[in-house]
Amino acid sequence: MDLYDTSESISNFIVNNYKQALSIISGTPVLKKRMEEEEIEGTHVFDTWLEEEHEYLGSLSKEPPEETLEMEYYQRLQEYYKAESEWEKVGGVYVTYRGDDPTSAHGTSAATHCCHAKERRDQALGLVFESEIWLGVEKRWAPDMDEWKRVEGLVKHHWYQCCLDDLEGLIVACMFELSKMNMSQTGYKLQCHIANALCQHSQAIWSTLDQYNSTTAEVLPDHRNLSWDEVVEYAFLADFDLLRDARQDIRKRPWSNQACRKLMHQHFKIVWAYEEIKWLDIEIK
Repeated sequence: MDLYDTSESISNFIVNNYKQALSIISGTPVLKKRMEEEEIEGTHVFDTWLEEEHEYLGSLSKEPPEETLEMEYYQRLQEYYKAESEWEKVGGVYVTYRGDDPTSAHGTSAATHCCHAKERRDQALGLVFESEIWLGVEKRWAPDMDEWKRVEGLVKHHWYQCCLDDLEGLIVACMFELSKMNMSQTGYKLQCHIANALCQHSQAIWSTLDQYNSTTAEVLPDHRNLSWDEVVEYAFLADFDLLRDARQDIRKRPWSNQACRKLMHQHFKIVWAYEEIKWLDIEIK
């Protein structure tokens, strides 16, 4: 390819991008009219929605701090009681064999196991002390106490919520990508990239769906399982009934409405069209 062909290709690229950007910008009056129909105050609302969406999706990746302290104490108690039981069992074996020949192979092995078990118990006990100070626990919880049973239910529901958060995050991301893939003027390469991402999402959703159903069967026996067909047939986010069981119900959020999302996408495409023209002008000069 000679210099002339290269210049021609670059010129065509700039002209085509310029035309596409102007075409997108020409939709501004239609956007304003539809914003009035949806009672959207101004384009600044779209920035707020985008920030809320990012915060929401980000919140699915971490646990709410207010739910963790008591559950952490419960789990530490479980580890401590397990370590205590193991130490008592191994300690009894060591006492049995240490008598006449404490340096024997069996005695030495038992002593090592006993020391390790004691270290694990002491370490677990230290963590229990730490949690009890944080929570102000005066009497250590036991499996027959009401506090233990209450938090045990919280822990089970916590694992259910974790599975639900994972499944919800994958499906919401998948649906948003699908809505973008169906938009006009989405480039072919971007569509291919989105298609590959959706394929990976589908595999992840399969795995997470199985985990969700198994956890639900254990935690909420009366709760119905979800099937793959139900998940993939969710057409719009507002029809996603599963979200009612999540920590946050986003179906009433304006940015989860399909019509509002289309307007938000159109607004940001116009914003970036102006940015594209700015850089194209620099290239032309």
